[in-house]
Amino acid sequence: MKKRILFLFAGLLLFLFVGCNRGDTTTPSGAAPTVAPTQGGQTTPPTQQAEIPPVGPVSLPLAEPITLSVLALAEDAASIDYANMAFWQMVTEETNIHFDWEVVRGVDAMTQRLHLMFISGQFPDLIMAVPTATYIIETYGVNQSMLIQLDEFFNENYLPIYYGMVRDRPYIMRQHRATDGHIYSLGRAWDAGIPQYGVLIMNHQLLTDHGIPVPNPETITFAEFENTLRALRDIGDPSIIPFTTGFNDQFIGIEALSGLWGRLSVGGLHMMVDDNGIVYNSAITPEYRQFLEWISMAYNEGLIDMEMFTQDRATMAAKIQTGNVGFYLAHRITGSFHSFENILDYHVVVAPPAREGVRPVWRQTPEGGFGVGMAVIPNSNLHVRETIALLDFLYDPMIALQGRFGMLGTHTAINDDGFFHVVLGEDGHHPLDEINQTVPASHALHLLFRDTVQELFQLVPAQIETITNEALYRPFHTRYAHDLIWRGQLSAEDTEAVLALEVSIREYYVEAIAQFIMNGITDASWDTFKNTLDAIGIDRMIEIRQRQLNDFLGR
Repeated sequence: MKKRILFLFAGLLLFLFVGCNRGDTTTPSGAAPTVAPTQGGQTTPPTQQAEIPPVGPVSLPLAEPITLSVLALAEDAASIDYANMAFWQMVTEETNIHFDWEVVRGVDAMTQRLHLMFISGQFPDLIMAVPTATYIIETYGVNQSMLIQLDEFFNENYLPIYYGMVRDRPYIMRQHRATDGHIYSLGRAWDAGIPQYGVLIMNHQLLTDHGIPVPNPETITFAEFENTLRALRDIGDPSIIPFTTGFNDQFIGIEALSGLWGRLSVGGLHMMVDDNGIVYNSAITPEYRQFLEWISMAYNEGLIDMEMFTQDRATMAAKIQTGNVGFYLAHRITGSFHSFENILDYHVVVAPPAREGVRPVWRQTPEGGFGVGMAVIPNSNLHVRETIALLDFLYDPMIALQGRFGMLGTHTAINDDGFFHVVLGEDGHHPLDEINQTVPASHALHLLFRDTVQELFQLVPAQIETITNEALYRPFHTRYAHDLIWRGQLSAEDTEAVLALEVSIREYYVEAIAQFIMNGITDASWDTFKNTLDAIGIDRMIEIRQRQLNDFLGR
């Protein structure tokens, strides 16, 4: 995170140095910067949008070939040889659009490349998979007019596939608009009904082997949970771990249990949303203090893995696979980092253990996880309508599934029931190394919402299990998932402020909460905790995040 912020601010400093501040598009010499020639050798000043012929959408494949220059982000483990990638060769065959690629591997390198590109005025025709997308859109689209506004194309005529999938999703529709009300990018969604956050899992076989009563997985109470942990500890076998977890794992770490006190507090920044849509700092609430006091007791009395603060998932997996862990947090039982053959015979997902008189709350993933910035078009592009047609083609679900999971006939197939599915390798696993050489994988353009995926995709057992788990945990979800905060738009100024605040707030939370767990909490130490957060600027963060949530909720 620190490294990424350094890249961001380095780009900003260079931006200011050359005089390209907000609304200023002149070079130090006073001459207007130009862009590199596009196809046909034409140039366009970066603040003057290329003239778009007043005609309708184009059909694919094109009658005459064109070449688009594209800047794209690749996965760290993926190939950057997009020119010879099977997926893009297929796209060219289907569209008659050729590509002049510049592919950058890694988010930090791409962030730096984007800032230098916008400063220099040397633009490609298309940028795909933009990191820090909101900041880029606000700075270079809203403030600098270097990106094409897509409003006139955002309809069923120009984007029949893309628009057709988002038009009836009001939250997603609002997320497209920047702070000036215009649309500068198309986005991405992958949502198979599979929440990314953890569930609580119990090893019922371990309890049975040691004569410990097995709680009902669907009605387990907090008292039963705590008593079972104590019974496992009291066996006196140091190889038996009552409960193992990680400390700073935002998905399946110890803070997933904070909602058992009636108020969830997770996510690194502890920005939560109440039922009225108000953002607040949950880490200073009485419920969170009670949670920390219990965790401190459980840690110091041997109910929780003493290596919680230092272990990674690989270490946790090794412990779970021995069969000597009573409870743990994971995304699911099967197909996860800790899984082993026949694990379902020994482990079961349990509902959040209810404290007497308290309704448990559990972390949720909102349906339709969506992010902007998957495709932006610099205003020097002279083939805008063709580019729009290409993008809509790429969002076709069957094209998108191949771009994400592998080419049909090689790494994916259509089964007898008409479902798209991944072809597993001889070892029974998804051959990721091979697939990353043939398709853009996680950086493919796709709008794969829950209903679309479940209609087209052959879900594997792990996905089916997770959908079942989600149904078990749905009664413990709140009206507003805290993740909704990050779906609204931020101005460039607010983005800069957030980036500056986040590092200090996250680092302080990690340090302070670890001390509370190890050493306990006093009134004095709790007051110091709250006062330090005030001094860092937590109220400023809440103010910005509230504006962001309001934007997303359309209020």
